[in-house]
Amino acid sequence: MSGTVRLKQERKKYRYMLEDEAGNVVMKGAFIGEKEKAESYIKLITDSESLEDYTALMKGPDGKWIFKGFFFSVGSGSSDTNVSDAVPLGFSPDKYDTEEEAEKARQVAIEAAKGSTYVDES
Repeated sequence: MSGTVRLKQERKKYRYMLEDEAGNVVMKGAFIGEKEKAESYIKLITDSESLEDYTALMKGPDGKWIFKGFFFSVGSGSSDTNVSDAVPLGFSPDKYDTEEEAEKARQVAIEAAKGSTYVDES
């Protein structure tokens, strides 16, 4: 299963959507800055091994589950890593009632990213 990553420009930010083969959005996000930087993060997302490592399930204050992706820009072995060193890579398009549903959605996004096609609509 492979999907499509669509990149769109909105003012000074670039928004992306990862779609599965059926065209359903399975992950989305936005980056502020240069297009080249946004494309480098999309490369991380479309590398399925990276997406597996950089996404995690989170439970919100409303009791619903989502998955989020982060790329930590500090090199491995650094002792001064903090949250401000993380670049958000995106999140699930929906909220889920159970952890199992959120994990299933995360796996669908990882599968959609494998061999996905990049479409520049900016």
